[in-house]
Amino acid sequence: MGVVVAAAVLLAMSARLPPVNPLSARLGGEVSVLFGPLNGAHDLRDVRCHLDYDGDTRPPRKWAVSALLDAINATCAVPHLPHEAFLGRLPPRANLTLLYVRADDPSGTIHRLSGRRDRVVLTYLFPFSAPKRERAVVPDVLHVLHLGGAALPVWACLSLLTAALVWNPRHIVLHVDALPPEDDALRCARSLARVEMHAQPVRRNASAGAARVVPFAQLRADQRSDILRLDLLLERGGVAIEPDTFVLGSIDRLRRHDFSIAFRRAPLPTLENGMMLSAPRAPFAALLRDAFDRWRGEPWGRVSLELPFRLAMREPSLARIVNYPEARWPNGRKRPGTMAVLSVQTFAERGKLRDAYGDVALLHVPALGHAFSRKARERGDLLYALTHALAGMSDAPARLHALATHRMPDEALCASVLFVATRLLAAGHALPDEADLPARLSEHFPAHVANCTAAAAALQPALAPAQGTDADGAGDAFAEGTFLN
Repeated sequence: MGVVVAAAVLLAMSARLPPVNPLSARLGGEVSVLFGPLNGAHDLRDVRCHLDYDGDTRPPRKWAVSALLDAINATCAVPHLPHEAFLGRLPPRANLTLLYVRADDPSGTIHRLSGRRDRVVLTYLFPFSAPKRERAVVPDVLHVLHLGGAALPVWACLSLLTAALVWNPRHIVLHVDALPPEDDALRCARSLARVEMHAQPVRRNASAGAARVVPFAQLRADQRSDILRLDLLLERGGVAIEPDTFVLGSIDRLRRHDFSIAFRRAPLPTLENGMMLSAPRAPFAALLRDAFDRWRGEPWGRVSLELPFRLAMREPSLARIVNYPEARWPNGRKRPGTMAVLSVQTFAERGKLRDAYGDVALLHVPALGHAFSRKARERGDLLYALTHALAGMSDAPARLHALATHRMPDEALCASVLFVATRLLAAGHALPDEADLPARLSEHFPAHVANCTAAAAALQPALAPAQGTDADGAGDAFAEGTFLN
């Protein structure tokens, strides 16, 4: 009687449970699943696992029937499929079912079972295998690109400010191909970074010079930026980002890989080139750069975003693919990873800050300057990125060794903070709700962000001069170019 009651309770509880999240397993690995119900057929033979596009069935590595749960607990192998077999499926998934024949059925009818409580969906994970070095190989240098000669947006200065306060690289460089108008935003950027001028990018090999190849002279500013980022990484190494990328946490652990880039499925599997880390002359950076040399006029996204993921699958040991696979919160919403990419809509929606940030180190908001409406721009929480940076600095006072050779007095740093804050407030950006702010946020921000005296007092511990060398051993591969400040 007790067994029956216990079984009834278990079944009732399982009926109330929400559907299971998709299972994840690497190619060549295995996954354990509870299949059922058996409807009382507990004497089975010829039990086999089946993936819907594998075209093959194979016995489970182990399995057992549970009379209490009326189910089979089976461990199924995940085959070594070539990546072409699942790359076309987006996301790359396969349904996993269990086939069996009842021992007392002379007809040999094959029965099919799905996973317990809901259909099980197996997500194939490609086995990327980039090695982790014993010490940092990515130089302590930040490259921020702003091409086209347009006025520098306020969030570009915010990007530089978050980098200086949170990461504190040895060098911060703002790369331009035409000097932006001399205004407060550019003066703010000059106080945080060196400005370097660059010429039009050129093709690097003769084989790509055929007439059918589109001349680089026809490229837009954003397309030239994609190429220049790779040229900088190949020559100098470091971290290259766009002006709409913000530093919210430590990236030191990623500097121990030759090349790191973020995965994004939107909706095709892509690699997000708006933020990349690379050692000088990294082989994967060279592969990406060669792809641009062979560009023949196809949609730019294919060569800048989709092709890199295919290249990473062909050479899985050359790049650290961050955020792969994309994590999910229990409610099913996407959970940003270490190198997060958020759409303008997500970034503009208030009330999602706790979900959106978490352990994010680099936050890229593509096309931030092309928000879909004035209302969306005004609702964007750029002030959260600033307060998050200031919180990290106040929790662990930064040395700002990026400014060791270009020191900025307390008043100038304070002025940069106030410039960014007041411009964003004037544009309609709202301060984050208190519940959304980091618990360690200094009491000076954001309540007294307009009080320069209070701000300077809070920032004072961060202005100690840099001492020593890189603790992690990455070489200083910074090569000075044509600096404008």
